[in-house]
Amino acid sequence: MTDQRDTRNSGVNSPSFSGVLWRTGWSISWERAVRCLWLPVAFILLGLGLALSGILPALPVWLHLVLLVLMAGVTGFSLFRGLRGFSLPGMAEIRARVEQSNKLQHRPIEAVEDRLADGNQNPLTTALWRLHQQRERARLAGLNSAAPRPTLAGSDRYAAVGGACLLLLVGFVVGDGRLADRFSAAMVPDFSRFGTQTPLQVELWITPPAYTRLAPVYLTYREASRQEEAATASPASEVKRVVVPEGSRLLASLQGRLEAPQLDTGSSQTPLSVVGESSFTLETELSGGTTLRFTDGDRTLAEWPVAVVADSPPTISYLKPPTGDKRNQLALEYEISDDFGVEDATATIRRPDGAEILEGSPREISYTLPLPGLSPTGAKGRHANDLTAHPWAGLMASVQLSVTDATGQTGQTEWVELNLPERSFNQPAARMVVGARKQLTLHPTDRESVFEVLNAISSRPGLFNSDIGVFLAMRSAAARLRYAPENAAGLASIQELLWTIALRIEDGELALAERRLAEAEKRLQEAMDRDDVTDAEMQQLMNELAQAMQEYFKELAQKLQEMGPSDQPIDPDAQVLSSREMQDMLEQMRQLNEIGAKEAAKQMLSQLRQMLEQMKNMPLAGMRQQPGQNGEMQKRMGQMQEMMRRQQELMDETFRNSQQQQQRGIQGQQQSQEDMKRGAGEQEALRRQLGEMMRQLGENGQIPDALGRAERAMRDASKQLGEGSAEDAMQAQGDAMNALREGARDMAEQMARQQQMGRQPGNGRGGRGNQQQLQGDGRDPLGRRFEQDRGGEVDDGRTAIPTKGDVQRARDILDELRRRSGDTARPETELDYIDRLLETF
Repeated sequence: MTDQRDTRNSGVNSPSFSGVLWRTGWSISWERAVRCLWLPVAFILLGLGLALSGILPALPVWLHLVLLVLMAGVTGFSLFRGLRGFSLPGMAEIRARVEQSNKLQHRPIEAVEDRLADGNQNPLTTALWRLHQQRERARLAGLNSAAPRPTLAGSDRYAAVGGACLLLLVGFVVGDGRLADRFSAAMVPDFSRFGTQTPLQVELWITPPAYTRLAPVYLTYREASRQEEAATASPASEVKRVVVPEGSRLLASLQGRLEAPQLDTGSSQTPLSVVGESSFTLETELSGGTTLRFTDGDRTLAEWPVAVVADSPPTISYLKPPTGDKRNQLALEYEISDDFGVEDATATIRRPDGAEILEGSPREISYTLPLPGLSPTGAKGRHANDLTAHPWAGLMASVQLSVTDATGQTGQTEWVELNLPERSFNQPAARMVVGARKQLTLHPTDRESVFEVLNAISSRPGLFNSDIGVFLAMRSAAARLRYAPENAAGLASIQELLWTIALRIEDGELALAERRLAEAEKRLQEAMDRDDVTDAEMQQLMNELAQAMQEYFKELAQKLQEMGPSDQPIDPDAQVLSSREMQDMLEQMRQLNEIGAKEAAKQMLSQLRQMLEQMKNMPLAGMRQQPGQNGEMQKRMGQMQEMMRRQQELMDETFRNSQQQQQRGIQGQQQSQEDMKRGAGEQEALRRQLGEMMRQLGENGQIPDALGRAERAMRDASKQLGEGSAEDAMQAQGDAMNALREGARDMAEQMARQQQMGRQPGNGRGGRGNQQQLQGDGRDPLGRRFEQDRGGEVDDGRTAIPTKGDVQRARDILDELRRRSGDTARPETELDYIDRLLETF
């Protein structure tokens, strides 16, 4: 064989085989182009990405121009080198690639194209050669073109093309449909900026004082170009007057080529500080002035008219003169107002100037008035303070109210003289002890007369029911009067002991428990008003309040048990919660305090205090003064209790007769029959008594259905007793007893509803709809009026008590914050932020 090719009728030049060769040639050419031209392509993509992203126009003109020239030079140089290294593949290279990609051995393409060196002289050789070529042609059937090989990764080891593509994608995204404008601005630098001044930009942040709770004010002015400067040198005509409170902080920032800018407020001029090239700043406090004018020499840069408003002092005035209410509390009705909110309100009480006061004793006392919400700007309030335990109770004094705002400005009312309310005592011994205590207040040096009074009382134990505790306390007080030093502290301790003795004589342990409860409430209220109170201290005070509340409920229950059912008053206004529900409110206060809802916790404490105050005054005060209608209702309830007692005795007697009838003989049975007939008569008399009561109830109201069932059961019991059937009579008497109990409960509920309807405005239909109307017309959820029966707190609706779901979510957030604060793997900045959050709660 020779190197000559025989392509005649060889089939190598068939269309299919030519297509394979053509596509393989393109694959080899693509591989060479990627290997030689990837770098200029990367530079072109990088330039397009920079152009569309808007980075180049934002640069200084000289830097913009340098980057354009540099990009063009680098791209052109890399393109030149790439084109020099690029060449198209030859036919032999293409055929070798086809054989290689199709895994053909022994070069079948060359075998098909070759011819014999001696021509066709030997027929046998020619036949064998043709047979060989046919076999090789069969091997060439179904050839596939060679695919391009990935060569970019080997050449671009740092993925420069990928980074350039990513930048181009970002440019498309941020271009926002303005791709042509961005490309034009990037390719053509703005040479007009050479030699021009940097545009002036003025930014102001005015932050009002924190106590005003006003939002910061942001002002800005930007100069478009230097040529527009002469048109309007000031934006003052384009803005409205800026009104800010006195003490606001001004932070000013100026950008531009300026020499010595300064701020002119009309009353003072302040230069700005240099913080960088063409950058100036100023931070100052606004205390006056009518304008904010920024100047640079004789040139006015920017100007805003401003009005700095001074903080007005708060005001407080009486709605009604101070007086004592029905609970012997000092009632104060007042109205407060301030432009940015009142921080503190106080009531001050002082003795007359000519009063005899022991050296070291206070001449005046003060206590804080509750505020509705946080720093109210205006509200009407009523506060009732129990001063009956104070030594000045029952004496002449003067009262003044004062308020203070966040800046320390105060406002006062005029002094009003009044006789401070005092508690009335029914027990003669208690009145004598309180009188001796008042004598010590009026004449603190006259101890001998008080000593004689205490000796006289203690020598007659019958005056205080021979209470050994009262006796010992009275002897102790007498001894202190004789031997204790005559100073203010000693006098105060003696007067406190005398007050405790009077309460013990009048009310027993209940009064002492009530006093401990009031002191626990006061300590907790004072702690909530402090900013430095700790969580441990709050928990301890709440535990003390819970303990005092339990002791008070225990003593109250014992007192009511001693009074008896007929002596306990029915007060329709006594819409108080049970002791368990009050304990639940106290527990909710704990949760609110834990999550940092201080205002909501104070609001709930106020509600709890009001309900406790109502409970304190309801049972015993009502026992001493009962209206006629209330007495009539209690009389009927007493009759019902008497009938139930008598019915129980008749049922017991019937049971005894039944037992005797079974144990005795014929004579005994006759005696039992006579006893049951007598019992039948008594049962019939009791039935008639019940019928008379039902008639009276029918005249004034509706008869409970249970009383009708009781009357029928009594009739059956009387009939069975008359017939001598003890077992059937006992069954009927048991039914009558159960019906009487149910009827008594229905009567009590009916009478309570009638009294409630009688107390409501209009005294008409009452009912649930009217109650809802009352609650929507100045009443709280317990049915009490805000301004009359609340005893002190004023709710303007600005403090919302969170629900149980809100409290639980807040607790979950706190737990999660505490968990994250203990994770030391978190970043230091995050841990500092979490610590600042936890310090708030």
